[in-house]
Amino acid sequence: MATGPPPPQTCAIIGAGPAGLAAALALRKLTSIQPTIYEARPSPSTMGGAINMGANALDLLRYLGINGAVIPGNRTNKMEIFSLRTGSKLGEMPFTAGPQGEPARRMLRADLQNVMLARAKQLDIPIQYSSRVASVHDSEAESEPDMQDPKSRGSPQVTITFTNSSTISADFVLGCDGIFSAVRRTYVQPDRHPIYTGSGSGVAAAYTVLRTSRFPSTLPTHSIVAGTSTRGWSLMSYCDAAQTQIFAAVVLPLPRALPETRKGQTQQDWQIYRAGEDKNHNKTNIVNEFRSRFTDAKVDCVRDLAAIEGLDQDLYVYPLLQLPREGRWCKGRVLLLGDAAHAMPPQGEGTSFALEDAVLLARIFATYPCHPIDTIFTTYEKTRRPRIELAWKETNNRSDDARPSSWIGQIFFGWIICLFLWFRGGSFGNRFFYDVRQEPITLI
Repeated sequence: MATGPPPPQTCAIIGAGPAGLAAALALRKLTSIQPTIYEARPSPSTMGGAINMGANALDLLRYLGINGAVIPGNRTNKMEIFSLRTGSKLGEMPFTAGPQGEPARRMLRADLQNVMLARAKQLDIPIQYSSRVASVHDSEAESEPDMQDPKSRGSPQVTITFTNSSTISADFVLGCDGIFSAVRRTYVQPDRHPIYTGSGSGVAAAYTVLRTSRFPSTLPTHSIVAGTSTRGWSLMSYCDAAQTQIFAAVVLPLPRALPETRKGQTQQDWQIYRAGEDKNHNKTNIVNEFRSRFTDAKVDCVRDLAAIEGLDQDLYVYPLLQLPREGRWCKGRVLLLGDAAHAMPPQGEGTSFALEDAVLLARIFATYPCHPIDTIFTTYEKTRRPRIELAWKETNNRSDDARPSSWIGQIFFGWIICLFLWFRGGSFGNRFFYDVRQEPITLI
């Protein structure tokens, strides 16, 4: 009787951020596969701003064994959207879901990563730091079809070489290393690199995390305050349960041209930009640009943010990037998850999508343990793409350049926002009802 290949035993996960940690926790929960995580940095990263975790994402964290009592963040019921031109409230978007109306949580990415690292440590999931990918080699994918031996498909055949010349092998590899993924750049699809969002190339985001004591305004306790206009937009909220920290972000053009997106672009390009010949001068220019647009804002908290002294010392600047919509997610026994596969314009839910990616993939491995890995990956991609495609369209419809306009254009823009919220605001919370554990799976 014909039998399939033996179940895979080992998995190399590239990236120790939330996507990689979620993949490891999901595989450990649902399968017998032993994951090992490899992280390029020498220690856990503290980079990243605030993220929004809806009720379904919080449920997935609990499903992966993270006690609800240790999940960080401030309870967030809704986003209130105001006109920066008039100060009037344009509408709101609900963040509650489930029979009890469970709220979302607004948290710092680093705080979430810490609780996920603690859970990985409890499960003795190994994490190797200072492991920067130089190359990936999949002997099975690169051999001729008639040379492949099905009986050997369960043996470790994917080899990763790191920049320190060390190598490792595993039955399959998951690239969870973000939008600048080395796994994608060196193996899965080298010609697919990040592009700027919007119709132009001059928009970036700037964010800071402030102690509440430094901020003169009082924010709504359990809401995100968003200010919008044709000049740009802002986002502010508490990001810890004790409400001692405020996350503030703005979108604005930078004072000079952005680095071109190109093959091989990395985060180092942006670290160079932020530093420049005179780091303080660059940051001062960015703060001045922000103040020129928002000092006269009719929303108190935004105006107060613009007036804070020393803001340029606390500012972090990053480009609004995404991956092209069409692109490969897998090649042979190597699969991309999270932003490495489908980075979108910032919408606060990228981490939630990464959790869903991880749980769905682990479910497919658990359901079809003795099927070829490339079949597992193809099934995953066919199952997952429709939800990602929908999210990609929605975020791109909301994302565009932040440029000055006439006062008539600003009035018209406010009307458009009001109409959008009237038609779609109530349905916004529906996304938080989605449960990837109930997603039907059909083997491809």
